[in-house]
Amino acid sequence: MGGQAHALLGQILSAEGQHGLAQKHLSTAIKTNPAVPGWHLALGDCLLGQRRYRDAINAYHNAVEIEPQLTAAWFNIGICNQKIGHLSAARGALQAARALEPNAPDILNNLGSVCFELNEVDAAIDAYEAAAKVDRRNPDLLANLALCYEASNRPVEADRTAKLALELQKENSLAILILGRLKMQSGEFRPALQLFDRAVDPSNSRFAFSFLMNKAQCYDRLGDYDAAYRTAELGHRHNLGDPNHQANVRAGFAAVRANARFFLNSDFQPPAVSRRPGERIPPVFFVGFPRSGTTLVERMLAHHPDVFASPELTPLAGVFDRLKRQYPKQGYPDVLRGLEQGQLEELRQAYWKWMDEKFNSPKEPVFVDKMPMNILAVGLINLIFPDARVLCALRDPRDVIVSCYFQDFSQNPSTSAFNSLPSTAEYYNLVMDYWMRMKPNLKMPIHEYRYEDLVADGEKTLKQILEFIGVDWRPDSFDYRTSLAGTPISTPSRAEINRPISSRAIGRWKNYADHVLQLEDSYKQVLRTYYR
Repeated sequence: MGGQAHALLGQILSAEGQHGLAQKHLSTAIKTNPAVPGWHLALGDCLLGQRRYRDAINAYHNAVEIEPQLTAAWFNIGICNQKIGHLSAARGALQAARALEPNAPDILNNLGSVCFELNEVDAAIDAYEAAAKVDRRNPDLLANLALCYEASNRPVEADRTAKLALELQKENSLAILILGRLKMQSGEFRPALQLFDRAVDPSNSRFAFSFLMNKAQCYDRLGDYDAAYRTAELGHRHNLGDPNHQANVRAGFAAVRANARFFLNSDFQPPAVSRRPGERIPPVFFVGFPRSGTTLVERMLAHHPDVFASPELTPLAGVFDRLKRQYPKQGYPDVLRGLEQGQLEELRQAYWKWMDEKFNSPKEPVFVDKMPMNILAVGLINLIFPDARVLCALRDPRDVIVSCYFQDFSQNPSTSAFNSLPSTAEYYNLVMDYWMRMKPNLKMPIHEYRYEDLVADGEKTLKQILEFIGVDWRPDSFDYRTSLAGTPISTPSRAEINRPISSRAIGRWKNYADHVLQLEDSYKQVLRTYYR
């Protein structure tokens, strides 16, 4: 049997779902003539059908090396990279596919999805809007576009687009969820509850957790705290049953312990890294445990003309990516051991390179790199940016624990612990204990502020923060809400920062005191240190 016959048989078998046997025939065909791009494409499809995404990517790359205009190969490279979490590579491949077929809705829809996962909301909106022009009656597409408008703090467009999705599919869960959250943002909690109750059997919906957690928040705001807690428990049960839940929790706790073991209990003595001539001002790293009020202050700082603040897109991602690519067999943080001064300086430049690629930002203003969980990266930051500054948000740990427990967080190693109140408290204690033990070891200037002080005397607290980061006080610093429209806000704080600052969230834990006080051993160290 010749190569052509093997290829034809392989394609037939693949179409029938016999991917393993099809792979053998297509591999044989390619050996006889490796210059046929369609055979590599077909082999990639077989491997994709077997969920062998990395092997499929190699096959598709072989196809485009021969025929760069092969749209299907670029599209599937994007799909496979998204499946394995290589989102930047997925975006690049889908952009290549879009360049070849600018109006293909599948390409545009998947590009929008990848950009949204990357927190590149404006790019996601561009892709989804282009897709909607050629696929006007796709309710899922419209719901995804509404989700992007919501994330970009464009509530009018989000509302209109979600309603269009519901006109096409009255039971579209994502559209209902968005409309309910928009009601919550405007303070209409009972209408929001009515919308959430419209969801068709949310227990079987992929949005079940979000529906239940948002319902819990509505009950909380309406003062029905028993219903709020019961509903949050129901929501978390969905995640507790997820097969990835325990692995995520273990990974989250292990990451904190690995940092503590390496940076606190080792003889690691790194070489000195310094600022290059002409290099921009070192960043301000804005950290803190989630739900400590970082988004509010970040928006205040971003309103200042001499400050550029990142919307929870940290260029440290470029540093970690470089470490993974250069040292794939060594885990973090142990990979840092043995790095020489030149290698650490390269990591510093990788940070700036990532920033330049992601942000169209001037180089003169102070850059505030706001990512709360970079509190675990202060050891790395201390190595490559010893001349940086660290701003740390603090909040009553009891309020932090309750707030984390009630949030509709996407699940990852940093958030999966929040699916039970005891594990939330335990994770909080582990992270904050690490921070307090690391502070004496850091070369960088540190400024801590308390959320409660910001609420009680905002001007005094903000003046201290601005002085610390090196910019002047401005009387309009509290007018930050005038610049919120169209600003991507990827955190659960979107609704809160659109409202005036209030003390409502201070002492919220008292509504759940029976549950919180049982966990006192997990937070009393932080409470005694900062809230005597």
